[in-house]
Amino acid sequence: MKKLFIAISVLIFCIGAMKLSLYKTYPGAYNEIENFARERGISMREYPQEIVEMLSKNSETERFVKNWPTYKWTYEDIQNLGITDFSAPPLLMQWDIRWGYRMYSGQAAALSGCGPLCLAMAAIYTLEDDSLTPVKMMEFAETYGYDTDGSGSMHSLIYEGGPLLGLDVESIEILEYAFTSRLEKGNCIIRLMGPGDFTSKGHFILLAGLDDGLIKVNDPNSIKNSEKLWDFEDIQSQIRSAWQVKKYA
Repeated sequence: MKKLFIAISVLIFCIGAMKLSLYKTYPGAYNEIENFARERGISMREYPQEIVEMLSKNSETERFVKNWPTYKWTYEDIQNLGITDFSAPPLLMQWDIRWGYRMYSGQAAALSGCGPLCLAMAAIYTLEDDSLTPVKMMEFAETYGYDTDGSGSMHSLIYEGGPLLGLDVESIEILEYAFTSRLEKGNCIIRLMGPGDFTSKGHFILLAGLDDGLIKVNDPNSIKNSEKLWDFEDIQSQIRSAWQVKKYA
């Protein structure tokens, strides 16, 4: 009985310490989630640290984060996205409730799904096929082993996986002309970004076109970034790899 009491006491202490740590690290996000959870009788233990952190970094994810305990690991098995205009790559978000709660590479797709999301945006636009949904791209990545446990996607998802889907994928130099000349032709470019404006670690984004010499970006983790126009020189140093995606001639 004494051992049981000690074990329970240790558990309570650990839970309290975890809550305090989350509060100290992400006070704004923690309070916002806690107020929502309290009104609905949800325990804060239902929210893992990475989900609380997600809201602290990106206010756009508020709805997704707050509803995590209800929908975690679920997703909609939709056959197509209902897209009829293929004049530009569609903007799809990792934390869309239709697929963001799905597990991918050991995490929620909202955290780790930028690779499949970018491949889906490129494929839908290039092949004019809205049945190539993010869920299907995640399944594709898992089937061919392009997902990595806890780290998102391998780079080969783009340059090897793309051709398996019927896309012509070409690695390009990180030079302004190499980018603008391809975007001017109506092709899109998937880029792997390092720390900077888009990520603190690594993140795939899609270049969707040009507007008066500035680059249109589809960032699957940020509507704000996607609404901006970007000067190549301002983000050149953040680019780690880049691949043009187009139709086969």
